Amino acid sequence: SVLDKYLNYQVSNNRRFKQLPFEKFLSTFSYSLKINSEVAKKHLEKNFLNRMTNQHIGSNSLSIIFQMLRRITEFDNRYISPVKSYLNENMENFVKDISEQDLTKSITGIIELSKSKLSEEALNLLKVGKNQLKSKIENKNNQVTSIESIVRGLLAVDKAIDNRISNELIASL
Repeated sequence: SVLDKYLNYQVSNNRRFKQLPFEKFLSTFSYSLKINSEVAKKHLEKNFLNRMTNQHIGSNSLSIIFQMLRRITEFDNRYISPVKSYLNENMENFVKDISEQDLTKSITGIIELSKSKLSEEALNLLKVGKNQLKSKIENKNNQVTSIESIVRGLLAVDKAIDNRISNELIASL
C-alpha cells in the first residue's frame, strides 16, 4: 500500500525520522492507525512505545500532543497504560511547558486529556499546574483570547473531571 511504502521510506531514513518533533510523530502515528492500523503498528508502534518511556523535553504544542495521545488511546486500549505512565512520569515537565506557553493552549491541552480515559491524568495536571495557571490568569499574561474562552475551557474540564480546582481558577478571574 501507499502508506506502507511511505512509512517504510520515512522510518528507514533514520536521520530525518529521528529529527521529527514529538507532536509530528504522534500525528503521523495517530493518522496512520486510522488509515491502516496493521501498517502503522508494523512501522511505528515500537517507536511509539519507546517514546512513551522517554522524558518529555518540552514543547510549545501541548494541546496537539495531548490530542494525539487521546486519539491513539481511543483507537487501541493497549496504549492507555504506557501513555498514563508517560504522562505521570513527566507531569512536572508538562507544568513547565504550561508556564512557558499561552494560557489558552494549556487549557485546551488539559481539555483534550479530560475527554478520554486519561481524565485522571488531566486532573493531576490541573492540580500540579494550578499555581502556574492561576498566576497566568492573574497576570492575564501571554493570552491570545478572551477570559470567557478560558472559563468555557475550564467548565468543559469540569464536566469530565473534578471541578474543585477549575472553580478556584475561575474564581481568580
